[in-house]
Formats: sequence, C-alpha cells, structure tokens
Amino acid sequence: MNESAQEDEIRVFDTNGKLVMTKEVEGPLTILPVQNLVSGVYIVKVGERVEKFVK
Repeated sequence: MNESAQEDEIRVFDTNGKLVMTKEVEGPLTILPVQNLVSGVYIVKVGERVEKFVK
C-alpha cells in the first residue's frame, strides 16, 4: 500500500495489536462508529499519526 493510501485510511487496534476497524477518511471530520467495540483502550493510526482513546 502506498503512503498516500495509508493516510486516507483510519486503522483502530486493540491493546493486543489486533486490527479491529478500518475506515476511509471522509474529509477533515470523520466519525468512527465505535458503539460495537467493547470497553477498553484503543490505538488509532492515520498515516504516521498515532493516538489513543478509551471507550
């Protein structure tokens, strides 16, 4: 996958490193549907940027 394609995709991982969700970036604001994820800590990657969130 080329670098620009990775920047157009949001990837969500659980704390074990398992990929649990992918979503295409839909512009400056993209909403992730997290209602089906179990409570816990998740890692979100968009291109080189990495963030953490707790549900």
